[in-house]
Amino acid sequence: MRLPPTILAALTSAVFTSLFFSIQIPAQSTPFLDFQEVRLEAQGEEFNTFFSIAQDQEGYLWFGTNNGLLRYDGYESKVYRNDPNDSTSISGNRLLDLGDNPILLVYVDSQGDLWASTTNDLSRYERDCDCFTHYRLPLTHGRISAITEDKDNNLWVGGQGKGLFKYDRESDQFIPYLEKPEDPNSLVQGFVNVLLTDQQNNIWIGLWNKDTTSGGLIRFNPQTGAVQRFQNEPGRPNSLTDNRISALLEDQNGKIWVGTVKNGLHHYTAETDEFIRILPNSNQLDYIQAPPPGLKDNVNSLVVNILHQNRNGHIWVGSVDMGLNPNDPIIAQTVDATVYHITGIGLNQYNPAKEELSNYDLSTLRKVPTTLFEDRQGQLWLGYQRSGGLYKMDNYSRKFKMYPEIKGVQRSSESIINPGIFWISTLNDGLHRLNSRSGKITTFLHEKDDEKSIGHNSVRATLEDKDGILWVGLGTGGNVGGEDGKGGLDRYDPNTGIFEHYPIRRDDTTNFSYTIYDIAEDANGFLWMDTGEESIFRFDKNNKTFKEYRFPTATKGSTVWLVGENAVKFFGANDFTHKVSYQYDINRDTFLSFFEGYQVNALVEDGKGAYWLANMGQGLAYYNPEDGSKEVFTTEDGLINDLVVGIIAGEPGIYWLSTRVGLSKFDSKTKEFTSDGLPQDHFHVMNIKGRDGQFLFGGNNSLYAFYPDEVNGNPFPPNTIISGLLVNGEPYNLEEIKSKEIRLSYDQNDLSFEYTGIHNSYSTRWFLVEARQTELQSVSKGLL
Repeated sequence: MRLPPTILAALTSAVFTSLFFSIQIPAQSTPFLDFQEVRLEAQGEEFNTFFSIAQDQEGYLWFGTNNGLLRYDGYESKVYRNDPNDSTSISGNRLLDLGDNPILLVYVDSQGDLWASTTNDLSRYERDCDCFTHYRLPLTHGRISAITEDKDNNLWVGGQGKGLFKYDRESDQFIPYLEKPEDPNSLVQGFVNVLLTDQQNNIWIGLWNKDTTSGGLIRFNPQTGAVQRFQNEPGRPNSLTDNRISALLEDQNGKIWVGTVKNGLHHYTAETDEFIRILPNSNQLDYIQAPPPGLKDNVNSLVVNILHQNRNGHIWVGSVDMGLNPNDPIIAQTVDATVYHITGIGLNQYNPAKEELSNYDLSTLRKVPTTLFEDRQGQLWLGYQRSGGLYKMDNYSRKFKMYPEIKGVQRSSESIINPGIFWISTLNDGLHRLNSRSGKITTFLHEKDDEKSIGHNSVRATLEDKDGILWVGLGTGGNVGGEDGKGGLDRYDPNTGIFEHYPIRRDDTTNFSYTIYDIAEDANGFLWMDTGEESIFRFDKNNKTFKEYRFPTATKGSTVWLVGENAVKFFGANDFTHKVSYQYDINRDTFLSFFEGYQVNALVEDGKGAYWLANMGQGLAYYNPEDGSKEVFTTEDGLINDLVVGIIAGEPGIYWLSTRVGLSKFDSKTKEFTSDGLPQDHFHVMNIKGRDGQFLFGGNNSLYAFYPDEVNGNPFPPNTIISGLLVNGEPYNLEEIKSKEIRLSYDQNDLSFEYTGIHNSYSTRWFLVEARQTELQSVSKGLL
């Protein structure tokens, strides 16, 4: 019986569903991009020194370590070491400086074969027997250091002495190249450190010879036999800065990048056959900085040993030595305006689309980054020598930023004058000015003896007008114990730092001032605010006067709130008590009945004249005023909670909702809600869509910020492996199967598959689901 694709697809779907829809990912206060340590153990030993990483066709990750070859499935690790009594075990040679059984290089070729090297021994893994076939290369000095594969699926291996070999699959032999001593480009005495095959099928050979005057970079075309060597040429600025090549990369645009030991970043310009150097320059702040004081001896020792471009197009540069100041990251700009960056011991990533720089400084730990690898699910794996450990980062993880120091968030706003600056209201902790780029928070609190300070620590709303003046709504209304009568409107001028107070009196006989819950501005520059009573107020900034507006449905004790469009534009108001929404007609200075039957907190227009409404206790509603059509979505349709307090329009047809228990994403095309993996909190009527596309939602426990395109989760399914089979309740020995078919009799029709889904997106135990088995009972004849 053959396992059909339908069954494998069902198993993959089962694992994929359990991974991405069963796991709650909490919001994090760490930076948007972050590496997390991964501890790997096998046979009771923990591994913390890594030389290389590869992934095979089944999805297993393989690590070359200082004490064996390690296989990892996201949950368990298995180690392979040399056994002198077993000729099929992996090769092994003890190296005093590297370990007892070091595996220096791991590589998976296009045929799916896994290759691993120790010194001049190369082992190929055989899946059928879980064993190895060995090859010994005639290297004069020992170590195999690099492997690449050309466009014709030929394997090329580089090492130290007689350094380049091509693997002939038909003869199962390695054939030396560039080995003639009389040839100036001979590699007989060269140490091949890195190899790269470019899009033109050239082999780039990076040398690292002890003699720094030799070596350099060789470009070799196997088809034509053409060879060209590039070296440092003193006095020629468009040559390499150093002949010791430590890293090579061809980016998505076909550009060749070269890392060297001395001031080590370049890119090759094919038009002129030259190299453009990216050098430290302490006199220009938009270039790489020179070393900090105390490290000047290392000015010529900036070893770029990692170059990588991930599938998102971001360039990663890894550096060994403290050649630059890690505490003052400066962007380095090349002549073609492509921006990259280097710092001390660590990694750096630049995202040109968002102009964001992420730096991972490891100088204080003295860790040496050795290898950076991206697996098929988009995870970055970073390994270190010197017991530095193993780290991973998910490029597709849900990247939320939390500000837990800002609690009880109320209606807030973004600065018009300074985009990226947010004025955040809190229920009891005053007013906060948040710089979203630096993360700096400035707090304004009421001072009893200073009448120029903010009028209250219970801040309910903010709005900055086009002149840069901040308007602040104050008051304790709605809290247990009710109003304290000290609410009102504050005007704050950032230039003077002075708050001015404008109370909204209940009557002329008392000093009682209403709480202001919300502030909005219309096209004429008037400020609108609600006080929770049966009317709303308009404030004339020029005359400093209030005008009251009442509604025909409102009665004594009615609650009337403002309603904003897209959480920014003034739309109208809602009589919560009688469930009637009003739209403001600016030409007639009056409110017209717009929508009945719902307690609308906020709404957005869909671009076609219809509206999506966030309703308190009644979920999400759709309303088209042109034809009067309505549609309502509640928890019965997948919404996380019917108490919807805010709504933001994302990409076309996508809406983000805040509720009293968490966030929810709604796709209006498929009518589907997604809440798994999104922050959970008691959210308030506070949501902002920043001008750079950033979303902010406020809750009881924190302020949450994120970019919607960074919280979609990992889109790649796991690799599914059938690891066990029960036939009529009895174990079936899969290891004895020599072919790809399983043949069963007609009465062997109750099957249970045990499977492993390899994916490393969230945690080492991500695949624990209710059952790791899929059962097929009473399978009909001919189905399989």
